[in-house]
Amino acid sequence: MNSQTRRVMAVVLATLLLGSACSATTTEDDPWAIQLIDGLRGLFVGDRTDDTDGTTDAPPLDIQPGEVTVGGTPLPLLVDGVTDPAAGMPAPEIQGFDFDGNPVGVINDGSSKAILFLAHWCPHCQEEVPRVQGWLDGGGGVGDVEIVSVATSINADLPNFPPDEWLEREGWEPPVIVDVEDRIFNAYGGSGFPFWVFVDGGGRVVRRSAGELDIEILEAYLGELRAN
Repeated sequence: MNSQTRRVMAVVLATLLLGSACSATTTEDDPWAIQLIDGLRGLFVGDRTDDTDGTTDAPPLDIQPGEVTVGGTPLPLLVDGVTDPAAGMPAPEIQGFDFDGNPVGVINDGSSKAILFLAHWCPHCQEEVPRVQGWLDGGGGVGDVEIVSVATSINADLPNFPPDEWLEREGWEPPVIVDVEDRIFNAYGGSGFPFWVFVDGGGRVVRRSAGELDIEILEAYLGELRAN
């Protein structure tokens, strides 16, 4: 089993053990659960060597849009039920590419951003994408807040692959950064899917959220960015 598959299995195992299909749920009163997520996340950020010969393994898919560059300090893991330690921290800056090889970035350019991390195999992501796109199609949006998405946890052995075809079928319009090695997801302290990160115009994290968001709640979170 290669490291890419181990990392995805860790997310799936954590979410099953902690009671949610694609988003890890823990509480402040459950230190075992917190330790479980931290331990499983070690599979995400550990070395990328093959189990048998110690060589670096390539992702098991043909998507190779380009190198991802991550700058700044990684955010701590988001744990449900605990005050988010990333609130007020500078968001990592990202330079990457979409599925067509076009450059896409998340940088501190003075604009507020909502960053949505999506896993193609996650049924909650498969619900979130058409809901958000339908809202956008109907004129949804909050001021000048930019929505950027990240296709991550990509694995050819899991359902709804490849992610670019899925997003195209859904008519997904926000720009997509391809995170083949999960570097962006890890840098943002991702703990489940879909995973939202809301960043104000000063480049600081206002809020993170794991799991589906109703449009009413999404609009409220986006409104917080305008208030900052």
